[in-house]
Amino acid sequence: SLSVGSDSPIEEKVAIIREGLPLRLKPKTKRRCRTALTRRQKHRSSGFDSAWCKEYTWLEAVRDETGKVQGMICRLCRDHGKPPRSGNGVWSKVACTSFRKNKLGMHAQSSVHKAARIVYAEMQPSKVTGGISQAFQDALTAERKAVIGCCKCIYWLCKHEIPHTTNYSSLLALAEDLGCKYFEALRVGRNATYTSPQIAGEFLKVIDRMIEESVLEEIRQSDTYSIMVDESTDISILKQLVCYGRAVVEGKLKTRFLMITDLPDGKADTITSALTQYLSASSLSVDAMSSFGSDGARVMTGSRTGVATQLKQLNCQMISVHCICHRLALACGQAGNEVKYLRRVKDGLLTLWKYFHNSPVRSAGLRQIQVVMGSPELRMVKACDTRWLSHKAAVSTLLRSLPAVLVTLQNQSDPTAVGLYKMCSKYMFVAAMQLLSDALAAVNRLSLAFQRTSVDLSIIRPLLSSTLTTLEKLKVEAPSVFEDKVRNLITRMNTEAKELQTEVQSGEGSDTDSSDDRETEPPIITITPTEPQRFETQVRQTFLSQMIVNLQERFPHTELLEAFSILDPEGSLGQQGVVEDQLDVILEHYRDGPMAINPVECLSEYTEFCAFIRSHIQLKNCKTLLELSEKVVGNDSVASLFPLVSKLIVRAVVLPVSTADCERCFSTMNRVKTDLRNRMSTETLQRLIRIHLEGPDNSDFDFAETAHCWATLKNRRIAI
Repeated sequence: SLSVGSDSPIEEKVAIIREGLPLRLKPKTKRRCRTALTRRQKHRSSGFDSAWCKEYTWLEAVRDETGKVQGMICRLCRDHGKPPRSGNGVWSKVACTSFRKNKLGMHAQSSVHKAARIVYAEMQPSKVTGGISQAFQDALTAERKAVIGCCKCIYWLCKHEIPHTTNYSSLLALAEDLGCKYFEALRVGRNATYTSPQIAGEFLKVIDRMIEESVLEEIRQSDTYSIMVDESTDISILKQLVCYGRAVVEGKLKTRFLMITDLPDGKADTITSALTQYLSASSLSVDAMSSFGSDGARVMTGSRTGVATQLKQLNCQMISVHCICHRLALACGQAGNEVKYLRRVKDGLLTLWKYFHNSPVRSAGLRQIQVVMGSPELRMVKACDTRWLSHKAAVSTLLRSLPAVLVTLQNQSDPTAVGLYKMCSKYMFVAAMQLLSDALAAVNRLSLAFQRTSVDLSIIRPLLSSTLTTLEKLKVEAPSVFEDKVRNLITRMNTEAKELQTEVQSGEGSDTDSSDDRETEPPIITITPTEPQRFETQVRQTFLSQMIVNLQERFPHTELLEAFSILDPEGSLGQQGVVEDQLDVILEHYRDGPMAINPVECLSEYTEFCAFIRSHIQLKNCKTLLELSEKVVGNDSVASLFPLVSKLIVRAVVLPVSTADCERCFSTMNRVKTDLRNRMSTETLQRLIRIHLEGPDNSDFDFAETAHCWATLKNRRIAI
C-alpha cells in the first residue's frame, strides 16, 4: 500500500485507486516555516524599537490612547526648527510613520535638523544663567546670524572700495574657515547657498536704501537746504553729474552726497531736468532750496538758459553761488598765462615730468643720484591746471631735487634731455621756481581753507584779505632782496652739483647711462648780467600784479552775499548804521516768495538778538558763523525766541561757497569705477559711492534691520 498525504493532489489519489492499490492516508503533521519565523523575529508588533531612543536622544514616540506607537517625531525640530516652506512638516509637526532605522539617520543629516541643533545649542547658556542674558538679547536663529554676517561682509567690501561681486563668496568662505560656522546655515539647498553675485547685489540695494533714507531725512528736518553740483567724465567716457546737499540739523552743518547720474549731453535743460526729477522723487521741495552752488561754467550760471536761471524760475528767492575754489584756480592760472616766460616754464615742467615718468631707466637713474646726494628720493609731480595745488607741489619737488635732475640730464644725450638741461640751468628758470614757490604758498593756504567741508561765508573775506596782503608784500619787496635769495640758492645748487658730478665721474656714485666716455663739465647754473633785471620787470612784477588783480576781480563784493555778514560774529553783527542797510538788502530779497520773511518783525527781532548776544557770555565768545549756528539754532529755547533770525542764520550757513565735496566724489568715482569695472552701471556706482562716503562705521550700522529688509524683498528659503 502507498501512503498518501491529505494534501496530495486529487489526480494522484485517483491513479492509485485505479491500479488497485490500497490507499492509506498519512496523518497531517504541522511543519515549521523557517522563513515566516524569521520575518516575525525581525518585525515587532508596532514596528518601533525603544532602543532607538537611546541612540537618538532627540527621538520621541507618538502613542495613541491605548499606548500603541503610531509614529516618531523629532523634539529639536518641533521646538526649535524653522516653519516648513513646503510639505506637511514631517518630523516637526507630523509624526513619521516609516519605522526604519535608516530614516532616523537621514533626518539627522538633514539641514533642517542641523539648524535646529544650532539653535538649541545657543539656548543652553541662557538656561544655565536662568535666562538673564537672553532677556537682553534677541534670540537670533542660525540663518539670521548668517544673513547678518553676509550684510557685514558686503558693507565692509563697499566701505573699503573693494569689488563686491568677485570677492563676496570668497570672503564668506574665509570667514567660515576662520571659525564663523554659522555661515553653514546659508546652504539650505543645492541651489540655495546665498553666496552668488545676485544676492550680493540685493544686499547692496538694501544697504544703499537705508543710508539714502537717513540722509534725506536729515535734509528734510531742516527748514531750508542747498545743493551743489558738478560734472565730470568717468572711465567709460560717460558724462556724470554729481549732486550734494547741505542742511542744518540741530544747529550743525551737514553736507551729504545725494546722487550721481549719467547725462546724455551737457545741456542746461538736461541737467535741470535731472535735478528736478531727483528732488521730486526724494520729496525735497524746490521751494525750500535756498541756494545753488556750481563751478561757474556758462551752462550752470548762464543768464538766459543756465541751470541756476531755470531753477530761479521755480524758486525766485534761490541764490546762485560760484565755487570759491574754482574762482581761485582760475585766478592763478590766468595770472600765469599773462606772462610769456611763465607759460614756457609751465610747459617745461610738464615735459620734465613726462621725461622721467615715461622711462623707468631714467627714473631709476635719478633715484640713484638722489641716494648719493643724501637727499630725499622724490618723484617729479605732474603740474596741470585741472588739479588744484599741483603747481605748488611740482615746483617744491623740483627745487629740492634740481641738482640731481641737472646731473641726470647732463649724462643723457637725447634732444629732449639737452633742451631740458638748457632750460633748467638758467638764472631765469631758478628765479621763476622761487617766485612761484613764494606766491603759490600763500594761495595754497587759501585754497586748502576753502576746500574744507565746513567752510562758511564768514571766513572768505578775512582769508582773502590775508592772501592779498601777502602778495602785496612780495610785490613791494626790494628787487635786490629777491635777487640775493636766488643767487644764494644757485650757489648752493652749483656746489651740490659739482660734488655729485665728481663722485659720478670717479665711479663712486651711480652708474648713469652716457652716450660716450667724454669728460663732462659740472652742471653750472649760469647768470648773465641782464637776467636779474629782465626777470624783475618782465616776470616778477607782472605776475604778482596780475595775480592780485585777478583775485580782486574773481572775488567781487556781491551785495547780497556781503549782506549776510551782519550775522558774522567777527563781522558787522550788532554794528549800527551798516547793519540796517545790509539787513534791508536781505529782507528785500526775501520779501515775496516761498521763503518770505516779514521785514518789520525781522528788523525788530534782529535788534533784540544783538542785545541778547552782548549779554550772553557763550554767544558773545562765538568766532564763526558755524559756532553761532550751533548755539542759537541748536538751542531750542534760543531759536524759539528769535525764529526769524534763526532762519537767516540757517540760510547763511547752508550757502555752498565751495563745491570741493563734488571733486572728492569724482576722486571716489575714479577709484571705484576702474578699467576692470568699466561696465558698471550708474545705479551700482551710486550705491557704492554712497556707502563709502555716507555709510557709518560697521559698529554703528543696523545690520539686523538690513537683514529684515532683505528678507521682505521676496520669499526666501532661509528663515530670518
